[in-house]
Amino acid sequence: MKKFTVITDVFYKLDIFKHTADAILNQTYKNLEIIIIDNGASDEIKKYINDLKNADNRIKIIHHKENVFDFNDPMKMIRIIQEALIVSEGEYVFYNSYDDVMAIDYIERMVNLFLENPSSISAAGIPVSIDINGKANYEELNNRSSNHRPRHMPGHLIAEDMIKKHNQNLFSAPGSIFSFKTKELIEFGGFHKCFELSLILGVVPFGETSFDEDAIFYWRRHENQLNLELNKKGFNDIDNFNKLLTDWKIEDRWSDKFGKDLAKAVIQGHKNKIFFSAANVFLDNLSKINFKGIVRPLKDGYSYPIFWKNIFSAFIFNYKYFILNLLLKLKPLVKP
Repeated sequence: MKKFTVITDVFYKLDIFKHTADAILNQTYKNLEIIIIDNGASDEIKKYINDLKNADNRIKIIHHKENVFDFNDPMKMIRIIQEALIVSEGEYVFYNSYDDVMAIDYIERMVNLFLENPSSISAAGIPVSIDINGKANYEELNNRSSNHRPRHMPGHLIAEDMIKKHNQNLFSAPGSIFSFKTKELIEFGGFHKCFELSLILGVVPFGETSFDEDAIFYWRRHENQLNLELNKKGFNDIDNFNKLLTDWKIEDRWSDKFGKDLAKAVIQGHKNKIFFSAANVFLDNLSKINFKGIVRPLKDGYSYPIFWKNIFSAFIFNYKYFILNLLLKLKPLVKP
């Protein structure tokens, strides 16, 4: 039985993390290496994870004295996940955020996919949202608009499909959902600060990818979601995307394997999505008169013509939402 590594990290919200940890510990697939990153957590959390380790020899803990996070550079914490990846011993690996919960048989299903198809270097299931209390929105399964793909397929087709004008059909997930063959993930670069897109452009395309629509991964919606806080501060992926292209030589790697024309088209398509997202962040904060959230996307994007083009496109696409936000903010200021 091949070993499977799960990497997770924890800083706060012990009540939520307990759900995550319970799901990992009670997987139907038992040959696990569980790496818990203590990201400068409280004494209460330290005691909890140390108690888990004492009770289960599959658990390893990597301690960090101080929390590795900075709102000025929120993705710097990827460094500690990368460090855990490098010391992992499993043939397969999966990163599980502190607030998300995998179905009890999720890992077993991932391993089965890899065993079925030796050419696959990545595998994934279906993302389903849960609320703060763990109640799942199963309507997302019954009427899903994406994640319609075969059990095994060439990975590069996912990156291509994501830039088509129609709604993406092959893949959609609000975060990391891929399991990987550990050796290949490390060889291709591991985890980058442009986290999700580095996997889509830099790892998944260079082998086959597998999919089990009965493997459920529950991602949690709650008011403290990091992406919501980052949006208010104007965080966007422009700089990290540009670094990814340079650090991992994405265009050269795509050109060598798939040809220059496809490489340029795919990179330009994802670049446009990055700038469209940054434009949305700018307009969202502008419509809410949140000046702190305006500055960052403006600073990161102002020198790129594609940013201003996408300001126009994003406004046309969602103008009713932006106008409504602005009216709601101005309403208290208008005298009856």
